[in-house]
Amino acid sequence: MTSNIYLGSPFNRIFQNHKEAQTAFELLRQTATILKITGSYDNRLAVTLSSRVLRFDFCRWTVLRFNICQVNIALLNSLVLLDSHYRAEPFVTGANEPAIYRYNLPFEQILPMSDELQNAYHQTLISITQKFTDWTQTPYQRHHKPEVAEMIFDSTKRDRLLVEGIPDTTLIYERYLTPFQDVIGEKSTEYKTRDTNTDGDNQMSKDIVNQLVEKFSDLKQNPIHHFIIQLRKERAKQLRELFASPTKIDLKIFNHEVWAMERKTLYAQKRQNIYPEKNLTRERAIELEKALLNNELKLQGNYIWGGGSKIYAPQKQDTVLKEQYIRQALQVLNDTGLSPLAKSKKILEIYGFGNNSATGLVMVFHPNNFAIYNKPSREALTELGYSVETLEDFQTAVQKLNAVLKADDYIELDWFLYQFNQGYIQIPSRINQTDPPPKPLYPLSQLLEDCYLDQTIIEIWLRAMERKGQIILYGPPGTGKTFLADKLARHMIGSGDGFYQLIQFHPAYSYEDFMEGLRPQLTEQGQLTYAMQAGRFMTFCQRAAQRHDPCVLIIDEINRANLARIFGELMYLLEYRDQSIQLAGGRAFTIPANVRIIGTMNTADRSIALVDHALRRRFAFISVQPDMTVLQRFHHQRETGFPVDKLITVLERLNQTINDPHYEVGIAYFLHEDLSIQLPDIWQMEIEPYLEEYFFNQLDKIQSFRWNRIKQTIFAVEQNSS
Repeated sequence: MTSNIYLGSPFNRIFQNHKEAQTAFELLRQTATILKITGSYDNRLAVTLSSRVLRFDFCRWTVLRFNICQVNIALLNSLVLLDSHYRAEPFVTGANEPAIYRYNLPFEQILPMSDELQNAYHQTLISITQKFTDWTQTPYQRHHKPEVAEMIFDSTKRDRLLVEGIPDTTLIYERYLTPFQDVIGEKSTEYKTRDTNTDGDNQMSKDIVNQLVEKFSDLKQNPIHHFIIQLRKERAKQLRELFASPTKIDLKIFNHEVWAMERKTLYAQKRQNIYPEKNLTRERAIELEKALLNNELKLQGNYIWGGGSKIYAPQKQDTVLKEQYIRQALQVLNDTGLSPLAKSKKILEIYGFGNNSATGLVMVFHPNNFAIYNKPSREALTELGYSVETLEDFQTAVQKLNAVLKADDYIELDWFLYQFNQGYIQIPSRINQTDPPPKPLYPLSQLLEDCYLDQTIIEIWLRAMERKGQIILYGPPGTGKTFLADKLARHMIGSGDGFYQLIQFHPAYSYEDFMEGLRPQLTEQGQLTYAMQAGRFMTFCQRAAQRHDPCVLIIDEINRANLARIFGELMYLLEYRDQSIQLAGGRAFTIPANVRIIGTMNTADRSIALVDHALRRRFAFISVQPDMTVLQRFHHQRETGFPVDKLITVLERLNQTINDPHYEVGIAYFLHEDLSIQLPDIWQMEIEPYLEEYFFNQLDKIQSFRWNRIKQTIFAVEQNSS
């Protein structure tokens, strides 16, 4: 039987058996067919696989996700008649589009899928296809695993890899891959997308507008920022004059005046570092601006966008050809018959010019009606709620923002957006095209029903969270710590505008992953540079700062990493939430007041006593031990018919033999409605290997807990009556 075929890793952790895995991939194949996916390398498709999750993204949306006996599936809300507790988060859709929700369904509901559900899913996929008609690439493409995607289209390869498995080194883990890449989070209650059917207007509340205008006014009045803006404007003016005669520009002049980002400026007969702003004091900025107005600063190079290379097109050695390309670009700049947008597109087609240099040059020539299309500005506008998928979208967004801020020109506005992107300017309210849809309320009563815990216990935990701001659920394996963290997070965000995410620590996790650090980037010329980028927690806090309600970060396996090293300056901020501190990278950082942290700690891996004491006192530690009452309630309330009391007797005797609360066998292994069927496999393939490892030098202690012995105790009544 196919259900008895061995499943390789990680499929054996996602699916219960081979038949279930095959059904999942067949559903993925049907999904790809309806969405008109051309193959495993279709740019609109991203298939990702981790140790617990198989995920299928089309354009901006997660259409299907398989996660340990559960299927997360996109469905038109009007076509399904499912209990409300199956319904998860809504996708963001346009005013005239039908509502589509994510539904969390047990695998039994798609094995097989009813005709009604199959029809609803088919119609949903058609609707999704229509919504993303104009899309050519998913933003998650860099995380795509073609080898896993090929399993969807190639049944032979599927059969082989389901058995062989995928090596762990090729997976996207919950730990977010490497210190140098941002990877898709496996848990997030928020899925947003660009609305291709709206006119793109960004409706700002008066409060938001006032905050933006106030921050922009503060920036302009600050002597340091005022000087830098004037410095950039003066340099742009000089470049316009220089490039008015393209035929007079050779490679040496172009490299000297534009390509190199020169920060050493000749002043008072010395080459001085007057840029960036962190090197300036207010008094020094005022002095330099006076020198700038008196033509006492000799400006050389590019002060407006990052270069990364000191020579134009370093890969191409032909100097004559380089000069031809440069003059061609400058001739485009001086073509009065072309619009700024048309100029930038033409220059982008010339060898050696990328987004920064092409659109930067156009901004220099047209500072009042064209903005540089660089990464900091795109990210800042996205954070402010604008769509910037294309160069045209970006320019429209800049115009709309400038209608609010009324900057002198786009050189000034670009500096403001850069400051916003770097976190030096923060707006504690989110700007959206539409108000976010209300999240489904997850009341305390539902939490208690799902967790089978007493209300008094949960209320104590919630009070600890409000008192400290962060808690750690610790205990032996199999006690449901991650499950409980997920439910607590859902309850805390309630029906507000908060969200929650999950990350997983591991021994290689670093401060750079969590907070910020230098990460490699390729320049437009193909050279490797390093730039300071925000880590997972800083990004989480930046998002949380735009919300009013609690935002919860779950850190799974928190004790598997070097906590003191990862948290760094957070050791102070976790205790003093209203304070700000300067990070090693130079920027000021504050943990927003609405941020909550839930950590889970497996004490079999590392005792709580080994956790840094300074960090321990900043968390409330909550012990989660095997609770036999929960196991009993589960089977009694669900009327499984399993002799749970006899199993509890065995487990209590087993944990007494182990005689160490950090290594006790938890109850999560046995929370299955069909436990009578699954228990032999669970005990022989999970419990016995665990005991053999723990009692490796005392194997005689586990003989009475072998399956052929304990099954007689658990099923004694059934056997005697048969």
